[in-house]
Formats: sequence, structure tokens, C-alpha cells
Amino acid sequence: MPYNPFNAPLSLEIKPSLQKYFIISTPHIFALILLISITKLSLLFLFILVITVLLSLVHFLRLHYFCSSDHSVISIQQDSADNWTLILAHKNEMKTVSFMPSSYVSNRLIILIYKDDNAHRFYKNHSILITKDSIPKQKFRILKTKLKLHRLN
Repeated sequence: MPYNPFNAPLSLEIKPSLQKYFIISTPHIFALILLISITKLSLLFLFILVITVLLSLVHFLRLHYFCSSDHSVISIQQDSADNWTLILAHKNEMKTVSFMPSSYVSNRLIILIYKDDNAHRFYKNHSILITKDSIPKQKFRILKTKLKLHRLN
């Protein structure tokens, strides 16, 4: 029987990428431009809003780009029984998860949403941002196909 990469277990190491950086930073930069262009706000309120947007930018860059947050996913693995395991940056912790139907799969971007039952009730849903240039092209295609076959999209 010939080898079929779509039936084989999958192991992905997620790397920082330029596309991921732009996806995260562009909305924050537009929000800053919009806030600064509004001159009707008091300076103190404007300062607080700008700091909030900058903190949000730092948080998402740490989580998805630099992978230095405790919840940052550095690797995704699928075994032969179709179980998905995430390896987190925090002490290489491993979690077996199932991805939620609200995950998004397209030709250039995959956003995987999973639920963490051990997390605080307000932070149960987590996301993994995978761009086409953050993993090898062949593995991106295989992951996209596997997720579409499992009816995530």
C-alpha cells in the first residue's frame, strides 16, 4: 500500500513568521492611529487608551509571535488515533485537546480554537494562529486538509 501523508500522524513546530507579525500588529497600529487622530478626548483618557492598545499588542505578540507566554503553543502533534496534543512553551507542558467547530481554516491562515477545562472560567477558550509561512508548506497543506476533513470549517 503506498504511503499517504494525509493518513500519517502529524507533528508541527510553529515558528514566528512575518505574516503572523503583520496580522497581529496591523489592527493595533490602526487603533492607535484612530485614537491619536481623535482630538476631542482629554489627554489623560487618550493616554489610558493608547497604553491599553499597546499592552494588548505586547500580549498578543508574546502569545503568538514570540511564544514566550505560558499559553503559547510551540508544537502540535496528531497521533494515529486522531488525538491532538499541544506542547506549550511553559515547561514543555503537553495537553490533549479537541479543536472547536469555531476554528477557521483558509488557504493562508488557520486559527485553531480549543477549550482548556482547567483554566479560569473567563479564559477557557484559547487560539493558535498558524500562517502559511510559520510551518513548512507541505505540512500546512496536510494540516488544512485534515482539519477540513474533520469538519472544522
